[in-house]
Amino acid sequence: MTLASRQLKIDTNDEIVYLKQVSERLAAALQDIKLLARLTPINESQERVLFDKSLNGNPSFEYLSLDYDSMALEQALNEIEIPDTELGSLLENQRKSVIRQNQIARYRGDVDRVKNLSQALYGEPGAQLVATAKQIIEKVSPEETLNTVSATEIKQAITDKIADYDLNWRVEFSDKLLTTVYPADRLLTVCEHRNFAEIDLKRLPVHEVGVHVLRAANGYLQPLKMFAVGFSKYLSTEEGMAAYFEEQTGTSSTNVIRSYAARVLAADSMCRGDSFRQTFDLMSELRLSNDDAWNTTVRIYRGGGFAKDYIYLLGMENVRAFADSGGDLRELYVGKIGIEDLEMVRTLRQQGVLVPPKYLPEFLS
Repeated sequence: MTLASRQLKIDTNDEIVYLKQVSERLAAALQDIKLLARLTPINESQERVLFDKSLNGNPSFEYLSLDYDSMALEQALNEIEIPDTELGSLLENQRKSVIRQNQIARYRGDVDRVKNLSQALYGEPGAQLVATAKQIIEKVSPEETLNTVSATEIKQAITDKIADYDLNWRVEFSDKLLTTVYPADRLLTVCEHRNFAEIDLKRLPVHEVGVHVLRAANGYLQPLKMFAVGFSKYLSTEEGMAAYFEEQTGTSSTNVIRSYAARVLAADSMCRGDSFRQTFDLMSELRLSNDDAWNTTVRIYRGGGFAKDYIYLLGMENVRAFADSGGDLRELYVGKIGIEDLEMVRTLRQQGVLVPPKYLPEFLS
């Protein structure tokens, strides 16, 4: 049953009870939308063949039809009343984010609309971040790595790390290329059909478990489910934490850092109006492999223009600045929040609404 088909009948005199149900509704909406899945082209392999043969100037991607009523969902979201309180303001920002994600899913392929919605949701890379990305590309050379570690070994390393915290999360194989965490399902997937670099045996437990899983696990201890699945400003902070802690634990991959920088430059290229082909050529000039240049460009142009990927490097820079200024990184483990949410989170903790994080990675404990 989708969010749009349910009535919201709750006791508005009890704010926490009310907001718990609002949070559940927003989380259910995200499950309906599944934005990243909606933006995955179903004809990518065919378009890649034509592109490599220079038979098409720019690929023309197709997407699966929506299996939910996008307009009804948006109407249902707009009808939810959210009180003007500290906790309510977090959910109000989240509602706006969910509505924009729903609109991006609805208008896939409409370049102008998707680009505008994407930039409203994530912003776009600023001049300083672009300059930082260029410096990384210039100073950090691509690294030749041997991918000799099996998916089974990676899956076991992640499973063992989760067991260290006695968490009831599943680790499963998937056809999806990237290792992915699904907080709403308490699930982490590893691509079964690829090998990994030796460093990934240490890097992925830090990145996937030490940040993504633990922030979600702490979020489930809070009164609202959105602390587990992510508020509107969480993603940049979360990916920034993952990259920062890789760096701090000596598990960082040179190629991963270069990929974050390349994503910034690809997003900047798209936001400036460059075509897919122009951005792909730029990625090739940055010494990305043909596959990496293609994948990076697809991620930026999926749906019509999806600027999200620049936030990985932005988040890393912001987390580093937060730590360097004396910020307590443990505060960020209260759930899936952004650095921008901390002042409000501190107030809620003082009021006894939120509990301190129970699960902290060993490198912070």
